[in-house]
Amino acid sequence: AKKADRIADTGVFDRPQVREPSPEDAFDELWRREHLRHALALLERNTDAEAYGAFHDHVIEQKSVDETCAKWKIKPNNLYKIKWKLTEQLKQVRNELVEELE
Repeated sequence: AKKADRIADTGVFDRPQVREPSPEDAFDELWRREHLRHALALLERNTDAEAYGAFHDHVIEQKSVDETCAKWKIKPNNLYKIKWKLTEQLKQVRNELVEELE
């Protein structure tokens, strides 16, 4: 077939574009992850091992309520209380860390 007779593959235009993160975006993402990791480490040091373990399994590892409660031998209501309490403490720790940098 002649060059002019070939049909162009327009499927390339239908695919979603993948944008590489800018160096600034990549740095911001790395900083957020490290900041969260540090805040979680501080939270873990200041929290009962059972409560932190249940929080980590359910919130960070995204295990189900049933699986987490069975592993830690707690009731779902207690897991929800732990999740709320430690989420609030995590927010406070992260805010304090940001204030220290300013």
